[in-house]
Amino acid sequence: MYHRIWKGSRFLDGPLYFDKLERTVRKYFPFVLALLFFTGILMPIRASIVPGILALVLSIRSRWFLLLLVPLLGGLRFYLFVRSGTAGEPMRVVVPRRGMAIIKGMGIYQSRLYPGIYEVEGEIEGDSLLIRKARRVETTTSVVLKIDEFIRWRVIHPLDYYMVRALLLGLRRELPRDVREEFRRTGNFHLLAISGLHTGLLFLVFSFLLSFLIPALRWRYFIASILVGLYAWMISFPPSVLRAFLFVLVYSIARLLERRTPALNILGLAGIITLLIDPSDAFRAGFQLSYAATFGILYTFRYGGGTLLHRYVLDPLKVAISAQLYSTPILLMHFHQAYPFFFFSSLITVPLTFIVILSSVLSLALFFLPPVWAFLHICVVLLVGVVHLLSGLPLPPVNFTLSAPVVVSYLIILTAAIHLLRRWIKIRRI
Repeated sequence: MYHRIWKGSRFLDGPLYFDKLERTVRKYFPFVLALLFFTGILMPIRASIVPGILALVLSIRSRWFLLLLVPLLGGLRFYLFVRSGTAGEPMRVVVPRRGMAIIKGMGIYQSRLYPGIYEVEGEIEGDSLLIRKARRVETTTSVVLKIDEFIRWRVIHPLDYYMVRALLLGLRRELPRDVREEFRRTGNFHLLAISGLHTGLLFLVFSFLLSFLIPALRWRYFIASILVGLYAWMISFPPSVLRAFLFVLVYSIARLLERRTPALNILGLAGIITLLIDPSDAFRAGFQLSYAATFGILYTFRYGGGTLLHRYVLDPLKVAISAQLYSTPILLMHFHQAYPFFFFSSLITVPLTFIVILSSVLSLALFFLPPVWAFLHICVVLLVGVVHLLSGLPLPPVNFTLSAPVVVSYLIILTAAIHLLRRWIKIRRI
């Protein structure tokens, strides 16, 4: 069915709203499934049964109600994950967020541990976990140790060693305290932790280096995703790296098969795979930040023209603002602190981090050339120096706390506002 809209001196024909909604759901079906699956994990198992029963009743008349089964599947997956295991196994505690600990095989209990995986000694009383001793589980492969030693004996300056091992290997304990504090004060501390940003930058580095050997873009992306997978295996697949690896792998496979897949569907499929592997990942701040920021960039950002101003100034600024609009409330919810200045400092620090990672990979590949290590030292000094200058500016962070319902409401209203704004701009251009 169609309706007619009067615009100026002519009528505009278009489908009814629900017809357009159905086409949108068809187009972004994997992303919609990921949202519903994620919702099912957040819902109690008994509450998830309600939409499942409604789906069985209503799916006779409309097949779209089958989507309501997905929250039930998400709730069941989380329930089975929490309740799996035997009582005779060592107590392994997964802490997705402070205040809640998941003990495999025993359930969910209150805890005072920070996010991570722990081996603990203690006992359970009611709904609380009384911890006598806790040891955070960390694994470092032999490959990482060999690369760490290789870097240590060849860098020009100790700061180069500390920065490279933090950016490539995720080992930042020996980083000087003043450097850590300067990165934290400027909101760039996440650049020192292995995250989805580093994985994406490594993917770009590998794609750039492969461009000299492989002209075909789709094969270049596919091989770069395989190299990212080897890197993720080398550092024992941290959750943030696993999420980014799944995203680039699905993206490169879609390019290899020459299929025009919407980026939101790739994001949703990567999210479903991540939650199938570890459903408790949905409660971690890293999961929420990475997917919220990526969604903000994909949904909000639109590339400008081909001018240098758009490519190197306006487009990076739009990306930073889009990511910050969606990630700031989550930062306030988990860490009670946010850094609005990162809007602008990221325009400098993120490209410099990319250059440091690129020079680090080149230094490892061309280790026999001293000028390469000298170039790495210059890049590290430049990055640390810029962060030092930014830390001296009188721009304090925002300190207050947001509750989960407020954050969810904000994200829904923000997405709806962006959707309406895009529709208004589109109508104005007709």
